[in-house]
Amino acid sequence: MKNFENAIYLRVSTKDQGASGHGLNAQRTEVSMRGFEGREFVEVESGRKNDRPVLREAIEFVKKSGGKLIVSKLDRLSRNVKMLFELKDAMIRDGVEVVALNLPNFDTLSVGIYAVMGQHEAELIAERTKKGLDEAKRKRGEWRTGGFDSESRKRSLEVRRAKAMGNENVVRAKGYIESLRKRGVSYYEISRSLNESGMKTIRGAMFTPMAVRRIVGRA
Repeated sequence: MKNFENAIYLRVSTKDQGASGHGLNAQRTEVSMRGFEGREFVEVESGRKNDRPVLREAIEFVKKSGGKLIVSKLDRLSRNVKMLFELKDAMIRDGVEVVALNLPNFDTLSVGIYAVMGQHEAELIAERTKKGLDEAKRKRGEWRTGGFDSESRKRSLEVRRAKAMGNENVVRAKGYIESLRKRGVSYYEISRSLNESGMKTIRGAMFTPMAVRRIVGRA
């Protein structure tokens, strides 16, 4: 018989954060202030990793209890694509209800979008890191030889352009939009999902269907 007890999932990324308790207490306070109670599931692990035994334990718990999986923010769940789609499957197949306090209208579309965005952002970070290392190596070589050739100037320009386009809002939104447009999602639905996910335009404003259309036009 189901007792409808909730699972309160709390996560921090490092052992120091877990030992200090500050990150966990902030999440506890937010959950409590919103009136939710339940059994706590605490995990100390990076959001990028797929090995999340405590989160899986929390999911299994609410499957049996019939309660909800409560998190203070969606990024506390995971930034790993495989883990997020595993959660999405549980929501669809097993009726698991997830409450992300920073997203009032959170649903399976939201978690799917967040998974795509997380994967896209991870790829961009890896690419920027590689370019940064390559540029540092190139500069060290130039300082020793004392000059810039045309190829070096070209690469330097590419790096500066990448940094200009690396604005977090632009990068995230573009990744979202390109992925969803390929799936036939309308400009209106994309703008709604971006706003519900807490995304902002480069000027910090809410997304509109027209703003989404402009980004598609620049892609």
